[in-house]
Amino acid sequence: MVWRDGRFAVVDEEHAAYQVFGPDGELERFVRMSSAAGEAGMAAARETVRADPAGGSVVAEGAAMGAVFLSAWADVVEGQQIDVVGENGKFERLDVSGEVAVAESVARARQVVPFSVEATTPYFAPRVIWDVLPDGTIAYFDSTAYEINLVGADGGSKGVLERPLHAETVTSGLRSAVIKQMEETLEAMVGELADLLPPEEMEEMPDLQKTARERAENQEFYSEVPVLRGLRATWDGSLWVQRRGENPWDNNGPIDVLGPDGQYRGTIAPGAPGMPEAFGPDGLVAFLELDEMEVATVVVRRLPIDVR
Repeated sequence: MVWRDGRFAVVDEEHAAYQVFGPDGELERFVRMSSAAGEAGMAAARETVRADPAGGSVVAEGAAMGAVFLSAWADVVEGQQIDVVGENGKFERLDVSGEVAVAESVARARQVVPFSVEATTPYFAPRVIWDVLPDGTIAYFDSTAYEINLVGADGGSKGVLERPLHAETVTSGLRSAVIKQMEETLEAMVGELADLLPPEEMEEMPDLQKTARERAENQEFYSEVPVLRGLRATWDGSLWVQRRGENPWDNNGPIDVLGPDGQYRGTIAPGAPGMPEAFGPDGLVAFLELDEMEVATVVVRRLPIDVR
C-alpha cells in the first residue's frame, strides 16, 4: 500500500501489525492490529486493503481469514453462520498514524452474505470489487450488472455509474460448457504435474481427478454471469473497469475508461498488458510481467492523456 507522499505500508501477519516505511525505504514504525480493528480483529486477514489517498490511514474490506479464525476461537459448530465479512462489503478506514490501528466504519455494500464455515460459493456469484478515488470516495460493484456505486468518505451515496451492458443468463448449455472447461483445465494440470511429481505420488492422481470431476459436476451456479471483473482508480480520479472476456469464465476482458466526471472515455482491447498492478502520478502505471522462467519484472509505463 503506497501513499501519495511515497510512504508505504506492508502487512506483517506474523506480528499482527503494519510496517510503515518512509519514501527512502527506511522503517518508520510498527502499527499493531487492535482487537477492535474490525469485527474479526485481525486486519491482516482482510480480503482487500488499499492506501487512503488522504494519507495516514488505509481502507479495508473483508476479513475472510479473520472469520475463519473467529469461528475456531468461538467453537462454532459447522454450518452456523457468523455475521463477519468475508467478501460481503463492509468498508472500514483504519487509522495507522499511531501505535495501534483504529477502525472506523465507512460504508456497507448492498449485497451482504453471512459467512458460513461450510458454505460453498456458487460459480459466477458476484464479488465485491472496489478501489478508492483521490477524494476518498469508494467506488465498488457487487452485482452482475454494470453498476459502479460511489460512496463518499462520509459514507453517503454519491451516485451510480452505469453502461447499457447486461449480464448473461446461466443456461444448462452454459453450465455444461463451464464444467467441460473445468475438466480440461484439470487434465492440463495433471499433464504438467506428471513431469514434476515422483511416480508414487502420481499413483494417487486418478482418485484426486475423480473427486475433482465430481465436484465440478455438482458445482452450484449463480443465475447470471457478472459483466464486471475488475476495478482500479487512477491518481487523476478516472476509473478503469474490466469486463468479462469472450468466454464467461474469462476475467481478462476489455477495459473501459471512465473519466473523473464519470463519463465513458473509451475501451482498451483485451490482451497484454491488461489491468495495471498500480497507478502513479502523471499517468505512470506499473505492470508485472513474467519471462519464460516465470521470473517477475515490474515494468513502468506512462499512459496517453486521454486514458489517464
